[in-house]
Amino acid sequence: MTTVTLAQVAERAGVSTATVSMVLRNRGRISQATRERVLKALDDAGYVYNQTAANLRNRSSNQVGLLLHDITNPFYGEMTAGLSHEMERHDLLLFLANSEESGERQQKFVDSLMRNNACGMVLCAARETPASFF
Repeated sequence: MTTVTLAQVAERAGVSTATVSMVLRNRGRISQATRERVLKALDDAGYVYNQTAANLRNRSSNQVGLLLHDITNPFYGEMTAGLSHEMERHDLLLFLANSEESGERQQKFVDSLMRNNACGMVLCAARETPASFF
């Protein structure tokens, strides 16, 4: 399977690579007709957006981490549902972890999110978390 490039899609749609990029990221002032032409060219070419590559370029991602200290608490179920709904509205992915009141598990999750360039974190911190953590 060969990789389809933005240049190939742009040529197929009769636009610039910048226009294809703006359509992919849903940015800029692009006419509806041009947007549809680019989307059709993307589909016809079998283009697959590489989110990992975009994350590396932007040094950020569409990932938000949610760390709970007690996943069985009913309050957190309602909070998670609301947060998940809002994340979806903004094309963000929500990742959930349970620290089980462990400072070590909490730190591992935060470190992992930072390594993966998460764009945000919501922490319901473990009780033993020192103020210097924040």
